[in-house]
Amino acid sequence: MWRDPQPQWASPGGRVVQLGDAAHTFIPSSENGATQAIEDAVSLATCLQLGGKDNIPAAVKVHVKLQYVHDYRRKNPTPQYVRETY
Repeated sequence: MWRDPQPQWASPGGRVVQLGDAAHTFIPSSENGATQAIEDAVSLATCLQLGGKDNIPAAVKVHVKLQYVHDYRRKNPTPQYVRETY
């Protein structure tokens, strides 16, 4: 990591969500921004679809938690995670 993680990736009401490089703290030379933006978009769309129109703030919170855990695991991989992923 080249900077501390953002304290929040979404606004309190779930109306604004950071995606890609804005949300993730990979070093700029990792060339990971576009991939992260696509992963974030798919995750957010899926959470919104499952949550429905009445639960947008909750769906955004689920997306943020899932991506935060996924992000942490990529930056701090266990041997098992590396075997399963690569």
